[in-house]
Parts: sequence; C-alpha cells; structure tokens
Amino acid sequence: MNNRKLLLIIYMAIIVLAIVLIITNKLNPVGYAYSLSDDLSVITIEEGYLTKEVYQFEVETSEALRIVLPITEANQLWELNVAIFALLVATFNLIYPKVIKPQTYSKWITAGFILLLIVLAAFHFNAHLELHRTISEIIHSSQ
Repeated sequence: MNNRKLLLIIYMAIIVLAIVLIITNKLNPVGYAYSLSDDLSVITIEEGYLTKEVYQFEVETSEALRIVLPITEANQLWELNVAIFALLVATFNLIYPKVIKPQTYSKWITAGFILLLIVLAAFHFNAHLELHRTISEIIHSSQ
C-alpha cells in the first residue's frame, strides 16, 4: 500500500470519527442544542461547547418553533459543511496525482483549490455567526 492510499484511509477514518463525535455530542460552531418535552410545552436549551449552561423554558408551540428553527438550521448547516469539506478534500486528493499533478500549472490549481476552501469556510463562518446572533437574541428575549 503506497503512502497516498494510507493517508487517504487515515483521512477518511478521522472524518468518520469527527462526524460521529459531532452527531453524538450535538457539537456545532453555534454552541446551542435543544430538547423538547413530549408535549412540546418545555424546551431545554444547552449553550456552550464543553461546559454547557442549561436553560429551561415553558413555552407555547409557536414560541418553541421560533427557538428551535434557527438551532436546527445551524445544525443542518454544520453537517452540510462537514460533508462538503470532506468530499472536496477527498476528491482533490483522488484526482491530484493523475489529473492535476501532470499539469504545468498544478501549483496554481492547488492554490486555487485552497483559496476556494478558504472562501467557503469564510462564507459558512459568517453564516454561523449570524445564526449565533439570532439564537442568542431569541433565547435571551424568551427568558
């Protein structure tokens, strides 16, 4: 097994482990997670990454939706980010040796790819900041 295949296997193992940790621990860059009671009258919000502050509210269904929707949107955006970046990097690593490396401008193509990743990361980071602001405003206005 050559080094490239070994690195790809290690990369895929790290990505799978990261996805499992993100999903099981409800981690996202926004830092909010929620759970609803069975009758949808009580919502529990966890704020933070490692040490979490817990807020519990008695809410009506419409108020619960107002709180839950931005957190759900942040979770979906984060899962999409992880998938997009993992696929982009894996695809680039797969096509690099046979398609890009023989090109005379392979360094420019690689730099363009890295620039694309940086622009995507900046765009998604900004989206997460906006969602964090929205969620914070909603939660603190509900207290």
